[in-house]
Amino acid sequence: MQRRRFNTEQAVRHILAVLGGAVTTGVVHELYGPSLVRESLVFFGSTLALGYFLGLYRVARGTELVGETQHMIGSKVRVMEPINPKGKILYHSKLWVAESDEFIDEGEWAEILSVHGRKLRVRKCERPHR
Repeated sequence: MQRRRFNTEQAVRHILAVLGGAVTTGVVHELYGPSLVRESLVFFGSTLALGYFLGLYRVARGTELVGETQHMIGSKVRVMEPINPKGKILYHSKLWVAESDEFIDEGEWAEILSVHGRKLRVRKCERPHR
């Protein structure tokens, strides 16, 4: 079983959404007085709304990356999970799903050929010179 990496950015968004829900509930409590049902609805509704606006619940999350990832093409990356035909590579300290027509073993190097949402197309290459 592979462990998932902790995503600090997403955790901060969750915390901000919950804190925003709590603040909104406090304001409603002060304006309209105590009501468990009203405060519960306001808390959950405002937390979900803030989460949505902070980008936690995007439906097409991969589509937002198209313009931002074109600079990745041509980069040499380390293979973290064997690619046969899919595996994982490490690019700027983040794991990405990669696919290739050839087998690339863990620890070998690959070059990014194209970006499709959150999936990268790669080919085997030599270790980059530093």
